[in-house]
Amino acid sequence: MKELVLNTDKFLLESIQEKKNANLLNSFRASHEQIKITKHFKKLAKKEETEGSARTFVVKVNSGNEDLNFLVMAFTIKLNPIPYVSESGRKEHSDFISALQITYLATNETIVNMIKNSVNLTTSIGTYIYSTVIEPLLYHIANLIGNTDIVYLYAINAIVKKIY
Repeated sequence: MKELVLNTDKFLLESIQEKKNANLLNSFRASHEQIKITKHFKKLAKKEETEGSARTFVVKVNSGNEDLNFLVMAFTIKLNPIPYVSESGRKEHSDFISALQITYLATNETIVNMIKNSVNLTTSIGTYIYSTVIEPLLYHIANLIGNTDIVYLYAINAIVKKIY
């Protein structure tokens, strides 16, 4: 995928293809003790990037100083076609709908607690990042792929479902 960096006045979106961002994931600790997500970022995200099966992104605080741009969120996006059977209902006429799946979406609770009073938001940090950073990224990817009408969040955590 063509390198994409989205910046807002508050947050930066970058790929883990950059070594500095891949290294940041080693210290990532997902909020609400989501051990499986933390393990994914530390052990599998780089492998998926190399294989081309998924792309993982980090969202950092835009402090204006690279050394103080703390990792606040990480997430993975996969192209995950959804099978469906055509209107005829016959299995031999099944097809796929192109869909983007957001998975392993997590915030870094330590950083969220550290910055939540200083970023002056009218919504939660997660909601703000989704609407100003992740959503534009999804539109960008959908335009690159073409014919992508569905985006879904794979979330088994009730807290994540509530926020997004």
